[in-house]
Amino acid sequence: MKHDLKLNSEFYQDVLNRRKTFEVRINDKNFQVRDILTLREFIPCLNCNGTGRVEDHTDFVDCIVCNESHGEYTGNECYASIEYILQGGQFGIAKEYCVMSIYVYSYLCVKE
Repeated sequence: MKHDLKLNSEFYQDVLNRRKTFEVRINDKNFQVRDILTLREFIPCLNCNGTGRVEDHTDFVDCIVCNESHGEYTGNECYASIEYILQGGQFGIAKEYCVMSIYVYSYLCVKE
């Protein structure tokens, strides 16, 4: 199966250069070994960090500064396969999360 995921720009170059060889994600997509990930470089909104919500003094409110996506894609992508999955609920990893070992095999860089 293929999965299209945001990858914050602060991590993109390390993944591309194979220094960061893992992804920690909520396992809401039923990730499996041999699945393919398209990791799309994303620059999140500085106000809401891409979540769409900003902390008010007592609560969270909708971010009114950023656009619908609460950030922007750069157009850069890398493609990786999942090599191993450590399921959550053990070793201090929350049950709904997983840690995936990934192998980047290709990429697409957009010229600016």
